Amino acid sequence: MPDSLIRLRRVLAAYLGFLAGSSFVRARNLARPAPFEQEAVIVFAAQDIKAYSQIVGSMIVLLPYPEDYVLEDMITQYTHAIDRWALVDIYRGMPITESMLSARGGSPMFDSP
Repeated sequence: MPDSLIRLRRVLAAYLGFLAGSSFVRARNLARPAPFEQEAVIVFAAQDIKAYSQIVGSMIVLLPYPEDYVLEDMITQYTHAIDRWALVDIYRGMPITESMLSARGGSPMFDSP
């Protein structure tokens, strides 16, 4: 192996050794943070849901969520979202709220409370 490659390997090894002892690398290798003390379970979109489409079971999922951040409007039971209609586009990973859903299909103009 040429001398320049050997020197390059040594410099790289020294640099990586320096990083291994630095607080930057140690901070990146910390264990996952502890879960929140109080968690609620809310309904999230498991896939993109187009506006005015009916919600079926495969479109949603129940996931834990910090209780301090749960809004009144968020749906906490799986059955409260099934067979309802999306009023807006709901993207995968979004928490689903009551204001995003309608009891029946069609335009929100014709949806009575």
